[in-house]
Amino acid sequence: MDSITVLYFAGIADITQLGSETVSLTTLRSTTATDVIHVSDVVDMLIKKYGNDFEKVANTCMFAVDMDYVPRSHPLKPGQEMALIPPVSGG
Repeated sequence: MDSITVLYFAGIADITQLGSETVSLTTLRSTTATDVIHVSDVVDMLIKKYGNDFEKVANTCMFAVDMDYVPRSHPLKPGQEMALIPPVSGG
């Protein structure tokens, strides 16, 4: 299957009302000028889907692919897991 799993935590999960969802890389490729899909492409698509509140939180997130932190420019492959990790605070 030509898809990835996106994991949501904390505020991002509250906005999406999901813990995870599957994103089709084929669909993303049809909206970009390249065959390579990056973390930033997925984030941009999710911002369009979920709106301004998602964008505000996503702009503060760290990203992980297959449990390793990565930059937004990281390329994605089918079957990978991408996590959006908002900042946490403790007290």
